[in-house]
Amino acid sequence: MNRKMVLAMLAMAVLVLSCNRGKHASLSHDPLVGKWTLDSVSMGKDSNIVYALLLNNLPGEEVQCEFRNDTLFIGSDGKQDTTLYQFDPGKNQFKILSEVNGSYFFNRIADTMLVVTATDSTILFLRRQ
Repeated sequence: MNRKMVLAMLAMAVLVLSCNRGKHASLSHDPLVGKWTLDSVSMGKDSNIVYALLLNNLPGEEVQCEFRNDTLFIGSDGKQDTTLYQFDPGKNQFKILSEVNGSYFFNRIADTMLVVTATDSTILFLRRQ
């Protein structure tokens, strides 16, 4: 009976450890998660000129972005806005759920640099904080 109890406890421990490992792996595979600062903006031929000029001409303000699981926090000068996003690992793409054409492609240049390209050809360069 003692041997059966030990085997049952080992089986339970393996089950618990494997379940927890799966949860942590699924949370950490989103490469966007973290705090980022807008480094620069590049306009393409189809860029929304008002949006790009606004981002380029913020006087002395740093635009901060923080991706958490499914929420994006964007702020500058003490003001903050939040929105929901979905990450698609197969396409290196994320979608802002509150925007009609809110699809963005991204590419990690290095551990500290992220390039985000909007559907209107605007390119945002984000630097990890």
